[in-house]
Amino acid sequence: MLLATLIFFVIDLYYFVWVTQLKHKLPEKMGSYVGDAVLGYTSKMSREMYHGLDKGARSGVTNARSKMNKAKEDAIQAASDANKKRKETNAAKKAKKEKESAKPAAK
Repeated sequence: MLLATLIFFVIDLYYFVWVTQLKHKLPEKMGSYVGDAVLGYTSKMSREMYHGLDKGARSGVTNARSKMNKAKEDAIQAASDANKKRKETNAAKKAKKEKESAKPAAK
């Protein structure tokens, strides 16, 4: 177990060193954005790229973001509706089962 931990630690360390070397190979401004993006911090690069676009392209990005947010809201609503329907179905099945189990006792 300790050996597996050490192996993964070495792999992580190698990745960090690789990203650092990548940052130094590129021009300073580009290296900072690419390095952060490779490590998973894409907001800075995304923001800079957005401001570098012309006005027409910016509206396309804004439209895409609004479509993505709308699709996300629709998916959340669909999941909520499906969950509500599942609960209603389970309640109906439970009521039917209780009704059927009560009938033989009444006879």
